Amino acid sequence: MHIRFHGLWIGTLAAILAAHGPARAAGPPVLTNVAQIRSLTAEQSRQFPPVRLRAVVTLCVPEDYHHFLHDGSGGIYFNFGRESIPLPTGSLVEFEGVAGPGDFAPILQGDPNPHSIPRCEILGTTPFPEPLPVLASELNSGRFDSQWISLRGVVGRVTVRPERQTGILLKLHTTAGQALVELPRQPAPDLPLQLVDAEVKVTGVGVSHFNARRQLVGARLLAPSLAQVQILRPAPGLAQPVQSVGSLLLFTPGEPLQHRSRIQGVATLHRPGRGLYLSDASDGIWIESSQREPVAPGDLVEAWGFPAPGGLKPVLLDAEYRVIGRGQPVQPWIVDPPLTVQATNDAVLVRVEGILVNQATQPEGLVLAMQSGTRFFDAILPAPKAPPGGRGLQNGSRLQLTGVCALEAEENHNDHSFHLWLRDGRDLVVLQAPSWWNPQRLSTVIGGLSAFMLAGAAWLAWLMRKNTALQLGI
Repeated sequence: MHIRFHGLWIGTLAAILAAHGPARAAGPPVLTNVAQIRSLTAEQSRQFPPVRLRAVVTLCVPEDYHHFLHDGSGGIYFNFGRESIPLPTGSLVEFEGVAGPGDFAPILQGDPNPHSIPRCEILGTTPFPEPLPVLASELNSGRFDSQWISLRGVVGRVTVRPERQTGILLKLHTTAGQALVELPRQPAPDLPLQLVDAEVKVTGVGVSHFNARRQLVGARLLAPSLAQVQILRPAPGLAQPVQSVGSLLLFTPGEPLQHRSRIQGVATLHRPGRGLYLSDASDGIWIESSQREPVAPGDLVEAWGFPAPGGLKPVLLDAEYRVIGRGQPVQPWIVDPPLTVQATNDAVLVRVEGILVNQATQPEGLVLAMQSGTRFFDAILPAPKAPPGGRGLQNGSRLQLTGVCALEAEENHNDHSFHLWLRDGRDLVVLQAPSWWNPQRLSTVIGGLSAFMLAGAAWLAWLMRKNTALQLGI
C-alpha cells in the first residue's frame, strides 16, 4: 500500500509538470492606463511594453491620420499604421497593442512594427471627459500634447481652407498669448466667419508639431466639430465708437480680454497683403492685414483690429479695413539730423537727409544704404515702384527722403535703429551730386602723379650720369 501511494504521488507530480511545461521568465507587465504610458521615457517605450485599456475616442480625422484616445488618466495618440480607420468621436473602445516611442511623445500602436494595425473594438458610446482648462502659453509648450483641454479667448481671424479636412483655422487672442485652433470643414462655410471678435471657449485635443529630432516647433488645438466652440459673448459688431490711435492700450480695469478696436485715419503707405500705415490727429500706427484692396496715400481709411504691443507703439493685428473717402494730406515731420529720431517718429511720415553709401535691388524693392553723420539707416522703395537700375543714382549723392519711419527698439528701449518706407519715386530728391573728387578718382590721380614723379626722378638720374660721363671724357 505504501508503494501504491508513492506511485500515485509521482504520477500527480508528473501531470502537474506536464501541464505547466518548463519554467519561463515573466514578461513585462501589461500597461492598463494612459498615465502609465506617458510616464515612459523614450528608451523605455522602445521596449514596446504591452497595453490593454478602455478609452473614449476624442478625435478622429482619418484623412490627416489624427487618432486620439482618453481614458480618464490622460490622452494619447494611437497609430493605425498604414491604415487610417475612421472611428466616431465619442466611441468607447477597447484597445490592445503596445506602447511605442512615437515621434515626439509615447503613442499606442499594434506591435513593434510601426505599420501594424492594433486591435481596437468599439463597445459603444460614452461622454467626453471633463476638459482641462489651459492657457495659450501652456498649449504652445507641448506639455498638453494629445490631452483633452479647453482654451478661452477672442476669435481674431477665421481662415477657410476647403482643400483640407481640417478646413477651418481660428486664431485666438488670449490673456496669455495667441493660439491656433483647427476645425473640420463645415456644411455652412460662412458660419465660422461670424465668430470673429466673439469671446469663445474651445474644447479639443492639443496637437504638437515637431521636427525629425523630436523637438517641438509648434502646437495647436484640434476640435472635433463646431459643437466644441462655445460662444461666451457674441461679437460686438462694427458699430463700436471710433478710437484715436493715441488712446489704444491704455490701462482699462476689469477687461481681461481685448476685443477689436475701430479707428479712422489717413493712409500714408500700403503694403498689399501685409498691411498699411495710418495716421490720425494723435499718432501713426501699423495695421496688419492680409487684404489686398488698393489704398492710396491720402485715402481716408476705417479699420478694425486687435490692439497689441508693437515694441514702441501699439499695432493692430488681424485687421480689416475699407476706404471711406479722401482725407487731408499728411505732412511729414522734419527730422534733422536723423540722430534725433525718437520713438514718437515710429509709424509716422518723416523727411530726412543723408548721403547715399550703397544701393541694391532686393525682392522687396530698391534698398538704399544711407548715412547721416554717425547714423546709418536704410530706405526702401517698394518693388512695383522701384525703377530698374535705381534711377541712375550715384553713390555719394546727398538725398532728401520722405517716407514712413519704422523703428526697431533695442533691449533698453532707448536706442533705435530705423528704416524708411518710401511711397514712390517722388519721395526721393537728389540735393547734391557726389563730388568729382571721390576716393577712386583721387587714388587714380595720386597713382598717376606718383608714376610721373618716379619717371622724372629716373630721367634726372640718367641726365646726371650722362653729364658726369661727359665731364670725365674731357
